[in-house]
Amino acid sequence: MSRPPREPETSRGSCKRRVALRAIAGVALAGGLGASRCAQAPPGPEAISVPLAELPPGRRLVLQYAGEPVELRRSERGAVARVLVCTHFGCTVAWRDEAEAYVCPCHAGRFDGEGVPVMGPPPRPLRTVPAVIVGDSVRVGG
Repeated sequence: MSRPPREPETSRGSCKRRVALRAIAGVALAGGLGASRCAQAPPGPEAISVPLAELPPGRRLVLQYAGEPVELRRSERGAVARVLVCTHFGCTVAWRDEAEAYVCPCHAGRFDGEGVPVMGPPPRPLRTVPAVIVGDSVRVGG
């Protein structure tokens, strides 16, 4: 019994199949590489540690974190770090005891003690940065 002649490996059907398999493998490989790059977030700014002795309850301490002015305040409930950048135009706000508010010098915007806008054009509350009391210090950010 004789066999029918075999088609060469480079036949049209074989080439299409190889091209399709290579395309699928390429997409899978590229997707895998992209996923591994996306999974690695860029490192954030390093945390700042402030000794509790420098921050008695009620005191406000202004420091720089991630290139922005941040006010650190300690209360009986813990610590809060608030970014002192107005949410309207990006000006630096400051706490004013006489007004009992954070006041923006640019457009007279005001925020209450929790950073919520109470007057003027600011559309959103002041941002916060994580602040945690760890042992005998407060860790800001990180």
